[in-house]
Amino acid sequence: CRLVREETAFDIQLRLVGLCDYTLLNLLNSCSYEWIYFNNRKLDPIEYLGEIYNSDIVMIVYENRGSSGVLTDALALKRKVIIFTSRIFKNMFITLRGTVFPCKLNAVSIKESIILALNQNSQTELPSKIELKNVFDIITEL
Repeated sequence: CRLVREETAFDIQLRLVGLCDYTLLNLLNSCSYEWIYFNNRKLDPIEYLGEIYNSDIVMIVYENRGSSGVLTDALALKRKVIIFTSRIFKNMFITLRGTVFPCKLNAVSIKESIILALNQNSQTELPSKIELKNVFDIITEL
């Protein structure tokens, strides 16, 4: 995010939601950037979906997983998703072009994927008012 902020006009925020591991928590506590937010607690389902809904981009921060509930929920809420390149998700990058943005696990690739996602004109806008119940209710309402 720092690289994106330095090299573009995007005034982005880094929001980490949910429980953080000890190493990440120490790193976050050492940062003094006002644009980094983290809550380090378990979210209830409505709060969790609200965080996804209120995000322009959802970044999936793990590699080599066979499935991802966060990815599924973000796609159901029509959010842009950045995910680390994985052979498991390779077809998703092709079929969901403009919604799912692959990147490698390094700062330059992450920066480029964020900029690409922010610049991408998207057909994925949700109605301005939506009551967040659960993903299945949202899918059937859209």
